[in-house]
Amino acid sequence: MGELTQDLHIFSTNSAVHNITMLHKTGADVVQIQAQDSQRNPDTGHITRKSSPQTFDKQTCLSRTLIVGPSARFMLIKNIDLSDGLVNGVFGTVCKITFDGNNQFPKNILVNFDDDKIGRKLRSRSICSEPQFQQATPIDAVEDKTMTGGARRQFPLRLALACTIHKVQGLTLERAVVSLKNIFSAGQAYVALSRVTCVENLIIQDFKATAIYSKPDIDIALQKMEPFIATPPAEITSTLKICLHNIQGLCQHMEDLKHDQRILSADIICVTETWLEQNTSVNSIEMPGWIFNHKLRSQSYHNMTQFQDLETAWWSGLLSQRPHHL
Repeated sequence: MGELTQDLHIFSTNSAVHNITMLHKTGADVVQIQAQDSQRNPDTGHITRKSSPQTFDKQTCLSRTLIVGPSARFMLIKNIDLSDGLVNGVFGTVCKITFDGNNQFPKNILVNFDDDKIGRKLRSRSICSEPQFQQATPIDAVEDKTMTGGARRQFPLRLALACTIHKVQGLTLERAVVSLKNIFSAGQAYVALSRVTCVENLIIQDFKATAIYSKPDIDIALQKMEPFIATPPAEITSTLKICLHNIQGLCQHMEDLKHDQRILSADIICVTETWLEQNTSVNSIEMPGWIFNHKLRSQSYHNMTQFQDLETAWWSGLLSQRPHHL
């Protein structure tokens, strides 16, 4: 059996083909999970299960056919529990597919997430009797309603041996393999190459210098721009240090934040993806010597008719050292 690489492969297009190809190369036992689709009968109004998946693909992110293999890398593609870190875009490795009796549709899929804090609350409610899987999080199938009155039930997972450049925007990875083949848009190469935490953990395939370029009008605009911050006179030594941190769950990472001297050396800490809910008490995220300023994302736009989905969105916030007030 081949060994499955843990490094995410990043391509400009068609990551699905690369995912399937890489999975089959491992020699692992592959399971195909067909979505359970149902449709409302327009005559009777009854909802009936279809014998084969329907054409709901453009109405849901859930896969018509989910191909799963042990030790395969997967990405969660829907928010399950924000407070538990089970959000769209987190990575993990499948360790077991559980079936109940003779049912062909699995009971759940056990996933070891890269960050063991993700899914901790769910694991505490679902005690596993098998010691080797006690750190695995059981992911159940979810159901998406469609605009045509149908529904699709499937596991909210997607193979993540490979991803498109578009999908990895905003991600921070320890390691990555980037292919610069078929780069078709300005800035694509920059997005792909800037995902890793250090250059030593970056592997570039199909390198060509012409793949790395920006829009011509950006170069022209930069030439015309005046310096936003002029070089201060030599006698001025005071500085303001601002740190931006994508914290992916503020409550879960408060202790990490309190002990990270790299971040605490800043005067202002901007935290994004806090996963705080509207009723979260600010007292639960206090940090001695710092003032927390926050605003609901839904209150950050002047025209909320365009952002109705953000009414219950996560908070972002600013932590500033006293006596600074923002």
